[in-house]
Amino acid sequence: MINKEIITDLFFDLDHTLWDFEKNSALTFEQLLADYKIPVRLEDFLKVYVPLNLEYWRAFREQRMDKETLRYRRIKDTFDRLQISIDDDMVYTLADAYIQNLPEHNHLFPGAIEVLEQLKNQYSLHIITNGFREVQRFKMRNAGLTPYFITVTDSESVGVKKPNPLIFEKALRDANCDASRAVMIGDSHEDDTTDIGVSADIISGIADRALATLPALADVGVVRSWAALRVMSKDGYPIYDQSETMPGAFALSCHSGVTLSAAHAFDLAGYVADGRLGAELAGFSEGRFHVQTNSQTA
Repeated sequence: MINKEIITDLFFDLDHTLWDFEKNSALTFEQLLADYKIPVRLEDFLKVYVPLNLEYWRAFREQRMDKETLRYRRIKDTFDRLQISIDDDMVYTLADAYIQNLPEHNHLFPGAIEVLEQLKNQYSLHIITNGFREVQRFKMRNAGLTPYFITVTDSESVGVKKPNPLIFEKALRDANCDASRAVMIGDSHEDDTTDIGVSADIISGIADRALATLPALADVGVVRSWAALRVMSKDGYPIYDQSETMPGAFALSCHSGVTLSAAHAFDLAGYVADGRLGAELAGFSEGRFHVQTNSQTA
């Protein structure tokens, strides 16, 4: 359990952590496709739209795309890939209608309110979100989340997006809280973490923080401490591939070798020894990231 004498403030992400973004987004598009009589099944639309939206949000987060371009392209490019002709006026209409209607849906993840009810009397609760200011506040009000949180820090108001340290620093100032007494709770390795250091000082700091949070660790002997920047593919899944021109050459990459060690020690090692990967691993090929291939099969 968290040591309540050390940790005083909990900072939550909103979308994908408390507010069920994918469910609410799907309901919004179901409504819009029907209202504007767009000739496409919701399932087909979402199959293309969801990964595109994630890709463009990543570009937005990294400041490679502005807000208006994001809103336009995720709609326009989806219909282009579905080979559905739609003019720019309708694209802008749908983009605006999506933003206006999305907060009207208020589905939270199961147990979200129950968890907040338990935490609100023990900690000061806050929100840090990469969403747009008015949209995020509307979502919170409509879903009954507003009363639980003392401060709400959004990227549009701060001018930078998570994981930029400035937004976390602003949230800590607004909460009048020291970082050593705070915990960030979110769903994304990319958005909800800031420190990528790997020095001995960083490991020592992590150990001190762990000990303060879980005092029982004081009696645990450290056999080995390890830290590094680990490779993670865009979709978070491992890459298992083999060269088509150089027999016996394989490309193998994963974020957590420990988690997948059993599969690697048995199935994967056997395939490598035999010189060819099994057909069931085809879905883990790096070819899944080829835009042209994906657009042809979507």
